[in-house]
Amino acid sequence: MAQDKLSRNVGARVNSTVSESSLQLAVENNKVQETADSYVKALAGIANRSDDVIGYVFAINGKVNSADIYGSNVLFKKLWPKLLKANAIEAIAELQTGQI
Repeated sequence: MAQDKLSRNVGARVNSTVSESSLQLAVENNKVQETADSYVKALAGIANRSDDVIGYVFAINGKVNSADIYGSNVLFKKLWPKLLKANAIEAIAELQTGQI
């Protein structure tokens, strides 16, 4: 279960008291957001390095997790913050300590 993985990897229970099974509420947990912010801060500016970037490939634990190509640099830059945040949270859930 994603909430269990997130809880283990951020060191605190992330399930919401409002709805124990809600992944969205777990993702909105402060500890998850704080942990994701470190990933986001490290990678946020990478999209601004060039005006011809139109996509990305995201790997987790050394394996390609997702890849997307967009029709323009403007569209990619508009979507990049949300894509990065979503992929950062997934990386946190799939973190395998001791295998870096």
